[in-house]
Amino acid sequence: MLTKLSSWFYNTQIPGDHLKVACVTISIDQDPEKNMGKIINHVDALMQAHPDTELILFGEMLLGWFDPEKSPEYHQAIARPLSKDFLQPLTDRCQHYEIYTCFGMPELDGEERYNTQVLINPDGKLQAVHRKWNLKSAERMAGYQSGSAPVTLTNIKNLRTGILICSDAAHPKTMWQLVKSRLDLIILSLADDSDEDFFMAKFNAHMYDAWVATANRYGDEDGHYWNGHTVISDPTGSLRAASKDKAGYLLFDINLDRDQNFLKFLLRNAFTKTYLLSHLFGNLKRIKDYI
Repeated sequence: MLTKLSSWFYNTQIPGDHLKVACVTISIDQDPEKNMGKIINHVDALMQAHPDTELILFGEMLLGWFDPEKSPEYHQAIARPLSKDFLQPLTDRCQHYEIYTCFGMPELDGEERYNTQVLINPDGKLQAVHRKWNLKSAERMAGYQSGSAPVTLTNIKNLRTGILICSDAAHPKTMWQLVKSRLDLIILSLADDSDEDFFMAKFNAHMYDAWVATANRYGDEDGHYWNGHTVISDPTGSLRAASKDKAGYLLFDINLDRDQNFLKFLLRNAFTKTYLLSHLFGNLKRIKDYI
């Protein structure tokens, strides 16, 4: 019954704006150059296996292990500038394959350091840069600065897109901007160790009336285990693809249902928000643990 309702509220079979998205979860080395090589190798392998892919999304802070509280000096050492030389191997591939690629890194800008998500377009140009806005205390103690905006807005193949990083999504200001921006696609990069039963993924899926694509990291980093939870969800709140406890990728062809009258929009939102409230009230203890 719920599946039939979801299909009526949001028809993914009709012709419309398409975007084939790959969300990649990788294991991380301590060495930044090796990790950049891993990103490039994953792009090459994925495009050879799925040449119609249009956007490849990677997770947060992929140039090294992520534990700013435990090793602030290491985090300062692995930061890199958004220079032409550093990004060239990836910009060349975006241009060659005619794809968008989005990945997270510790950015060095003069004396300042940021937790940054970079979007490179099919022309090999740096289209968007999002600097994490809602930093955790350990990140601040490691010397990271906050970005200027909770969400970075851009356009990917006619899709109104918002880019944010992990704990950005937990702030009420971010939530409000995502709601009022009426986005088609939300890109959420993660360095998140676990999400039991995809609790937060389901919350985000039902909150914004948009497609949501996440990417994470996987594996053990000096005793810190990341389970690699990654999802792609649609505007009805359905998890169209989900994975955890392994490295790899999710691949999904996002289809924008532009044939939406106002009544169907209202009914779809009532449907998803009713589920959202049920989801929250049914998990009050878990919410208190998050807070």
